[in-house]
Amino acid sequence: MFSRYWIYSGRYRKVFPGIVLCLCALVAAPKTSYSAVQKGIQCELTAPTYRTVTGQTISIDTTFVNTSSQTLFVLWPTGTGSRHLLEWGDLSVSIEDENGNTYNYVPLPGPFIPRQRDHYQKLTVGSKMTNGLNLCWFRDKHNSHSPCSRPGKYIVRVTYSNYKSEYWNPRTNEMIALYEVWTGESMCHEIKIEVVDKE
Repeated sequence: MFSRYWIYSGRYRKVFPGIVLCLCALVAAPKTSYSAVQKGIQCELTAPTYRTVTGQTISIDTTFVNTSSQTLFVLWPTGTGSRHLLEWGDLSVSIEDENGNTYNYVPLPGPFIPRQRDHYQKLTVGSKMTNGLNLCWFRDKHNSHSPCSRPGKYIVRVTYSNYKSEYWNPRTNEMIALYEVWTGESMCHEIKIEVVDKE
């Protein structure tokens, strides 16, 4: 009776296509990555010291923590990984001085390194990985304002973002999709660093 009413009234013509589209969307939905909405990656920012003198290296540590309920792959090259991430544009660093001027830092020129399989690191549930970041490596677009040579108080902000889940395979000369890659944006809490003149 109910089905005949829907058929004869013509309402199924309006409802049925919508149901089919929803089912198709669920089946075709890609399972390539986990979004930032799930808050799968937490970014932490620390420094060995928050007060230094001009001419000395200013180092900070960026740490990723997997706060999700599944193992994730994170774009994070080994070695000088932070520098490569900056070259790819997935890690952004900005420094604000005492006058409120903000400078977005870019890395010094380096060799191009294509994104490879080993640039993605496996991060199990609850585990973390840390990589150092040397602020003296970087410059703004005017090649100035380095906190390593200018006294003052600075606020350092770091944001990690990744919206790709593939890598270059030199053997097959093509891009390969990698599943369970975390994608989205994670902003570290800011830290304050003071640079003083040498006595």
